[in-house]
Amino acid sequence: MDVLALRDGSAQAQKCSSCDENNTATCYCFVCQSFLCTACFDAHQRLKATRGHRNVLINKLRAQDVEELIHRPVMCSQQYHENQPLEFYCEECKVPICHKCSVAIVSHNRHTMMDTQKAAQEQKMELANAMAKVKAEMVFCDDQVEKQVNFMDKNINEILFAEKKMTGTVEELIRDLPDLREHERKIKARLHEIYEAQQKHHAT
Repeated sequence: MDVLALRDGSAQAQKCSSCDENNTATCYCFVCQSFLCTACFDAHQRLKATRGHRNVLINKLRAQDVEELIHRPVMCSQQYHENQPLEFYCEECKVPICHKCSVAIVSHNRHTMMDTQKAAQEQKMELANAMAKVKAEMVFCDDQVEKQVNFMDKNINEILFAEKKMTGTVEELIRDLPDLREHERKIKARLHEIYEAQQKHHAT
């Protein structure tokens, strides 16, 4: 997931895997398969054994470099298990493990092991099913929101129509009944209260 962040140019996504100082990685060595900070990269360049390695600056990584990084073998982090790829998945512990872990680590004794590729495929299927359910819920929610908005628009139009009709009627009668102005004001206030209440309910 950190490597995928590199596609967006996020250099801060990776930390140096060569030292214990938790420095931000500035390049990647494709031979050692490790991220290097500036200090480790300088040391890498000084040693004859690693001087000729293929190193690429993180901000200069191309699309094919990122793809190569994503598909590189991931090594076990357990002590004395160096250079052991994580080939298995422990179903009970929900973690990827190497061959040595499956036979040497007590915590995985008698646990069910699965090939990492098979485990990944099953996880992808579960995620796909979850996404399908979420999308169905989103369609339902969008439909409900649209219905509520249409209902609110209809109510607003009805209130505006009622107010206009009432005003027209009052104008016709105002010559003979002066107190209708006060009655008009009260009805308008009541219509405004209804509108405010509906707006509040709609927002909720």
